[in-house]
Amino acid sequence: MNTNSNYITKNSEKVNSSVIYKVSFEVRNFLYKLNTEDREKAISFLEETLLQEELFNKLADEKEKIKMIQFCLSYSKQYSFVEKVGSSPAVVHKELTEDGSYEFTFIKLDDFHKSKTQDKLFYKEYSKKGSNTNSILFSKWWIDCLNRKITPKFSSTEFNPSGKLNPDKFNYWQGFVEAKKGDVKPFIDHIDKLIDGTLEEKLYIIKLIGYTVKYPDVNVGTAIVLKGKQGSGKTTISETIRKMCPKHSKYVENLDQLLMGFNGEYIHTKYFLHEESVFSNDHKLNEKIKPMITGTKRQIRIKHLTPITIDNFSFHIFTSNRDNPIKVEENDRRFNVFNTTDTLIKNREYFKNYYKWLDNGGANALVYFFKNKLKLDDFDFSETISNKAKDSVKVENLDPVKMFLYNIMTGDFPIAIDPNGEKLFTYEQWQKKPIDVPKRSFYYTFLLFNKELGRNIQHLNNAKFFRIIWDIFQLPEEGIKNWVKNGYRFVRLPSLDEAKVLLAKSIGSSVSNIFDQTKADNQENNISLYDYIMANEVISDDEQEDFDPFAPQEEQEKNNFFKPINSNEIEKEKKIAECENNRYINIVSKIKPYLDHDKLKPYLEDNIEPS
Repeated sequence: MNTNSNYITKNSEKVNSSVIYKVSFEVRNFLYKLNTEDREKAISFLEETLLQEELFNKLADEKEKIKMIQFCLSYSKQYSFVEKVGSSPAVVHKELTEDGSYEFTFIKLDDFHKSKTQDKLFYKEYSKKGSNTNSILFSKWWIDCLNRKITPKFSSTEFNPSGKLNPDKFNYWQGFVEAKKGDVKPFIDHIDKLIDGTLEEKLYIIKLIGYTVKYPDVNVGTAIVLKGKQGSGKTTISETIRKMCPKHSKYVENLDQLLMGFNGEYIHTKYFLHEESVFSNDHKLNEKIKPMITGTKRQIRIKHLTPITIDNFSFHIFTSNRDNPIKVEENDRRFNVFNTTDTLIKNREYFKNYYKWLDNGGANALVYFFKNKLKLDDFDFSETISNKAKDSVKVENLDPVKMFLYNIMTGDFPIAIDPNGEKLFTYEQWQKKPIDVPKRSFYYTFLLFNKELGRNIQHLNNAKFFRIIWDIFQLPEEGIKNWVKNGYRFVRLPSLDEAKVLLAKSIGSSVSNIFDQTKADNQENNISLYDYIMANEVISDDEQEDFDPFAPQEEQEKNNFFKPINSNEIEKEKKIAECENNRYINIVSKIKPYLDHDKLKPYLEDNIEPS
């Protein structure tokens, strides 16, 4: 085996031979056995720090020196020292998991040193009496080391996908998979087959996901909710996102822990993938999830450390088999809800082919497509889609009064029952004209309805109930006390059609979305989603400029230099060049007769260039 320094130098592009000659044969042999990347790092450590380090030169023998180099390599890959995590210094351990994502663990300094008691170095101290062998924990030397290649040191942490990096802060953002041109039809076709909605709704999903890829440092403030039967292909959307951004996508297994418990594992997460979500009836969770979607900051709670506040760039996808998975409030601006079809259920061959595409360049192609090809400049990510799927969830979450009104308008519950059990009006009577309903009977019917549902409505007394009724139907104020007939007070309900319009308006919906149960024709113009996007929503090659917000400035300039220009621009450049050339020739011809000196002759040729 050839272990001389020349051999090592030849096998490492950046090896400094002067360093090689300063180390022993044993150390050189160790360096030779390392892979190229580690060898270059080790030699860099030796050159910049270790050869000048007192401890390194006092180590007991060459084995200890090799051990120190090994520790330097190992620690520099796994750990970073942060002066302030919350309010305390800590070591951050970064570990790549099997699914391609990172796990970050925060370790207090005392705990870090305790976990590294086996990593000792033995060195010799010399005195007049002789020499003594002592030991030191490498972890303590590593914390104090000033070489940031050996000990990556930062003042604090951040989650910053903008590309504007601060070298003094530990940034959790690692980016997407490499963007490469390729086929994106399988993904677009999957959306087309999966979503039971209009072309506009399907395009919205693609553009919303695309926007989060092109502009990862923007919090869109909205989320996607997919509801449908098991096996329909909902999770395939989540998995596609995870494949595009494996280091910052995470399936949420415990929503309580994310929102209220220790959630340090989510500190680097952009894409929160919620599977089989059902929390519509949990008021506390519903209130906590709101700022996670729309807030500018989010809090990270780490055991034994002060909570950390980081910028919030999160994007959430919820999937569920339930009709009412989440609480969608009236006039909601957070959730985009979509029903899924049964088309792909049990189609194993389809999903086999889809994931084969996804795992073999599909994810890379989507990142390229979203960053460079899909038109997003005019896309309003803050505007949620209003559709039947969303409004059906709204109806499931109506307050007691509006839920009661909805059910009497659909004929699922009597309009009014007197205390003797007699129904006072038929559904057909209400369809024809406004009806005057005795207040006592109307409120009594409301109580019966909520009793059947098992709802506690003690807070809604008679006065509060009718205040809400008056506001929904925009009734005249004097009617509250003055509408009396045959000795009883009554409420005049508008005709059924008008009442439906007013109720729909009060919850930010439309009559067709919440009352019309007919299935819409979602095949607009009989054109596929893919064909529509390729024809109308893709940036042409002439106007395309590869978009990479994280590329260095010189790389951006290089991309601009090689940007294709059309024929008109070429002709324009030619004319400008021709005019400039003629101008300089004219100047030379005018000054030439006055400049005969031999020293000036070389500058008076016809092909003179402007200085």
